[in-house]
Amino acid sequence: MLDLRVRNHQDWEELSIYLGDQYYKRKDQLENGRFQLYGRTGQTQHGVDIFSKYHNRVIQCKYTNQLTLNDINKELKKSDSYPNQISHYLFTTTASRDLHVQNYIKNGAFHTRPNLTEFAIDVLYWDDVHSIDFVPNKLKLKYFPSLSFENQSGNLYQLFKNTISHYITLDDLKWLEQYDFSIGYIPEDNYNKFLNLYYESDRAKSNISLIKGKRDALSKTYNIGFEFFDELEIFIKEIRNNIIGENIDGNNVLFLDKNLFKDRYFKIIHNWKTNAKNLARSYREMVLDETPFP
Repeated sequence: MLDLRVRNHQDWEELSIYLGDQYYKRKDQLENGRFQLYGRTGQTQHGVDIFSKYHNRVIQCKYTNQLTLNDINKELKKSDSYPNQISHYLFTTTASRDLHVQNYIKNGAFHTRPNLTEFAIDVLYWDDVHSIDFVPNKLKLKYFPSLSFENQSGNLYQLFKNTISHYITLDDLKWLEQYDFSIGYIPEDNYNKFLNLYYESDRAKSNISLIKGKRDALSKTYNIGFEFFDELEIFIKEIRNNIIGENIDGNNVLFLDKNLFKDRYFKIIHNWKTNAKNLARSYREMVLDETPFP
């Protein structure tokens, strides 16, 4: 696969979530498998590493140099105790191709469980994956640091993280995650931190300024972080389009008027919460390099 090598088992499990999505999109025309990790380290997983809440397809991840028929049969045996239905079982592996395994799969491999239900089996080799376009940009450089682009300031991805954390600090992230948007107003000072970054990134995107410094850094890294900037824009606009200025207890706030938005008030509040959650999640994934969860 373009000489890209996965560094460890954890990265392989996370990457297999996207591999599974791509595989079943081609095989079964599933637009989004909604896959997620099954259980946690130390728990009995019944031969299943990844599952979906929306269908019965499961994935077993094998970060190894060799995958044999014996290895496959051991995992299939474990799946007999899996408490949910299985309609298809996919092995994703970093192992080299094995002739015996390939013949087994080519001839139509099935496994029958003790309850007499059966499912088809397939193996997806990393060596057979020829593009990683299906992996979100924000995660490509996490899994494959060798894809880094260099400039005078160093790694562009690191430059992106440093720049965003200059505008939005951990205290700002804490506010975003913990603030109770259901009260119907937002402190203007808190909102302005995000608004300022939005304005600066929008100018950087439009290339309307050649000012050096942080905006120059935003311009250089915009393509690296466009998914984060998309979430930021959604968060900003949903608030900006539905508020009026007010003063509550001596503090300037952005206020959602119930009388003005009688029919949409609770929908707007819901959107504020959802957009804040999505933006915070994107910050954690892209700026803090934390593991994504569905």
